[in-house]
Amino acid sequence: MKIFIVRTFGTFLGFFILFGGIWWGWTKDQEKKTGEEKKFDEKNLREKGRESTDYDISQYLDIARQSAKDLLETMRNALLKELEKGDVLSAVSVCSDLSQNIIKEKQQKYGFYIRRVSEKFRNEKNKPDNYELSILKNLENLSKEGKLQDEYYEIVREKGGKYLNYFKPILVQPMCLSCHGDLSSIPEDVRNFLKEKYPKDKAFGYKAGDFRGAVSIKIKISQ
Repeated sequence: MKIFIVRTFGTFLGFFILFGGIWWGWTKDQEKKTGEEKKFDEKNLREKGRESTDYDISQYLDIARQSAKDLLETMRNALLKELEKGDVLSAVSVCSDLSQNIIKEKQQKYGFYIRRVSEKFRNEKNKPDNYELSILKNLENLSKEGKLQDEYYEIVREKGGKYLNYFKPILVQPMCLSCHGDLSSIPEDVRNFLKEKYPKDKAFGYKAGDFRGAVSIKIKISQ
C-alpha cells in the first residue's frame, strides 16, 4: 500500500513539474510577445504623435489667410489708384504688369509659394498647373451652384514633406468689367492694347460676381 501511495505521489509530482514547466514557458513566451506588441504600439503612438504635433494647422491657415488678403488688397489699392485718375488703359497696365511685381514682392516677403491663378488667364504667368487647374474647376462648379466658400485648402504629402495648399477664390468686381467684361463693353484703346500685349488673352466675357480664379498658396508644414 505504501509503495502504491509513493508511486502515485511520484507520478502526480512528475506531471505537476512537467505541466508547470510547460505553463511557465508559455507564460514567459506570452509576456515576451506582449512586451514586443507593446513596444510596437508605443512606437506607432509616438509616430502618430509626431505627425499631429509637428505642426498646428490653424497657425499655417492664419498665415495663408493673411498673406492672401495682403496680396489682394495691395493689388486692389494699386488698381483703384489708377482708376481714380480716370485712365482705364493705365489701370489695365497696372493689373497686368504691376501685379507680377507685387506677387514677386509678396513671395520674397513671406518666403513661400504665392500667386494668382486662373483658367481664363490673361498673362501666361497666371496659368495654373494641372493640380491648380483641377482645384479651380471644382471651385468654379461650386460657384455656379451657389456653394462657393471663402477659402479651400488641402493637406498633401509630397516628396520632402507635408504641405498646405490653400486657395482664396477671386470674384469679379464691377470695377473689373472695364477690361474683363464683354468685349463690346471694353474701350477700343484697351482692346487694342490687350490684343497686342496678350494675343492668347482669355480673361474677358465676365459678369460681376463671376468666379475669376484664386490666390494659390503652398506652405511646407512638416517633414
